[in-house]
Amino acid sequence: MRGLTKQQIDSFNYFLNVDIKTIVMANSRITCDADPAWYLEYKDIRIGKPDVDLPEAAGVSEPITPQQCRLRDMTYSAQIFVDIEYTRDKPNGNGQKERVFKPNHCIGRMPIMLRCSHCELYGKTDAEMATMGECPIDSGGYFVVRGTEKVILIQEQLSKNRIIIEKDNKGNASASVTSSTARSKTKTNIILKNGKFHLKHNSFTDGIPIVIVLKALGISSDQEVVQLVGSEPQFADELAASLEEAGSVVANTGGQRGVYTQTQALEYIGTKIKPTKFGRRTAYNKADEAREKLATVVVSHVPVVRYDFRPKAIYVALMVRRIIQAMYDETVIDDKDYYGNKRLELAGQTMSLLFEDVFKGHNSEVQKTAQKLLEKPSRTSVFDVIRYLPANRITTLLYNSISTGNWNLRRFGMERQGVTQVLTVLVMTFASVLGLFASMLGLFASLFASVLGLFWSPLTTGWHAGAVKVVFHRWPWYDYSCPEPVREDP
Repeated sequence: MRGLTKQQIDSFNYFLNVDIKTIVMANSRITCDADPAWYLEYKDIRIGKPDVDLPEAAGVSEPITPQQCRLRDMTYSAQIFVDIEYTRDKPNGNGQKERVFKPNHCIGRMPIMLRCSHCELYGKTDAEMATMGECPIDSGGYFVVRGTEKVILIQEQLSKNRIIIEKDNKGNASASVTSSTARSKTKTNIILKNGKFHLKHNSFTDGIPIVIVLKALGISSDQEVVQLVGSEPQFADELAASLEEAGSVVANTGGQRGVYTQTQALEYIGTKIKPTKFGRRTAYNKADEAREKLATVVVSHVPVVRYDFRPKAIYVALMVRRIIQAMYDETVIDDKDYYGNKRLELAGQTMSLLFEDVFKGHNSEVQKTAQKLLEKPSRTSVFDVIRYLPANRITTLLYNSISTGNWNLRRFGMERQGVTQVLTVLVMTFASVLGLFASMLGLFASLFASVLGLFWSPLTTGWHAGAVKVVFHRWPWYDYSCPEPVREDP
């Protein structure tokens, strides 16, 4: 059993010690349009030891064990501490600001996996485990949320930062890539519409002609566009309609037709950007906004240094090239059921995705509150953001997600159900417990030959017999995910 749960515990340890810091540092600064001099910045984040707040003494807590949480229907969790720096108005300072540093501020609580590096059971002997009321042979790897033991199932997902060629509903070849970085997670699609290539992204109201995208990325001439995709005659033939489209679209509100320069392309893309949720309070040039979207959102895993779009233009051209190759040779189309195009997400990676969504939502609420209060022309009191930091939002969302098993991450367009399962060790057989730790949720339409020898399902019975993948843990697990963006080797 300990061999089965080791990869889950190691994954959660990496999340607590490394990944959570990366997420916070990538979203460390909050600013406000109403007052450009105001900001809030996270300097560090760390997870404490599992404890429980004492109701009779505010701000005082005491250590707690998993067994106590089971008996008292509580959640085995630890406080999330951050060091923050922010500005506020000086009292009677005539609008002058002062910088405030506040260490060890609690922004919520994190459920703790049993036997992880932050758990009270970590490193305990069998005798000490028995004294704490725990089973010495319990391998851990699960959570205690509201008195119920919950295990996060392994998630089977398509590979990130990798071009996938597939057919759409109309039978046309298309390319998609899910970009995943510490700052953002977005999906970019290139489709074929009426013989013309278009780039689709949820940041734009409509598809953008691919030639206009390449011109916005710095590819000035039509000849360079064709050469970047491919020098063979079939590439020029398939791009002819797209090149003609770029010369006939309405470039601006003045009715001018044709997009020929990078500035015209950026202005055209700027008119297709979706408005933000709260709207911009300051004037922002359409071309500059389009340049920022192309640099940070579209295929965001390809880095852009000082607005040098050349590597990103080559990547977009490669996506178009692979679509054209699939039009002439269907063997180029990727099979989603092929296991080489998939990755297995363990508990730490799943919790990382959840925390990133919750933390960004937390920052949005802080920014919205600051915007609302700072834009008032006259304030009766000094605005101190520390009073308005929501203390229970992160806690509630983390608890509810693990308790219900529903990962509803609207920011990433993701809705998963059944991510967690109840693990009642006292009433389940050893084989059933083993099956829960080894089973996974997958996006598979049929069993592909690449999974033979890797999965077995003798523990599933009833209507879903054979439909649940159970990984055969007889090899070591390695984490090949790279948090750094794609870059050229020196």
